[in-house]
Amino acid sequence: MKETLYTSDICTSDLQVLWISLLYVLKSMLLLLGAYFTHQTRHVTLQTLKDTREVFTVVFIVVAMGMICLPVILVSRVGHVIKYATASLVLLIVLGASLTLSFLPKVRKTHC
Repeated sequence: MKETLYTSDICTSDLQVLWISLLYVLKSMLLLLGAYFTHQTRHVTLQTLKDTREVFTVVFIVVAMGMICLPVILVSRVGHVIKYATASLVLLIVLGASLTLSFLPKVRKTHC
């Protein structure tokens, strides 16, 4: 009987922590900027632009899922399959929730 040998290649760098930190800081700043602009436009009188509550809910979901997912992804002792599965599941949840919260109320208003 033949034994199957599984290998995985990992690319690392001495500056990996710095680059990952810079990416997370940049993405956090963009998220905060979007939340700030949403807060500033909360009293807009146009009915098509009144989705402040939905945007804040999406920001909350992204932050909450990031706080759940980042420790699992950044821990080096966790296997690659678990990292990939966690990142994929969180991505699907965040995308599904944000698209549903953004577009479902508008579709419901136009068809009802």
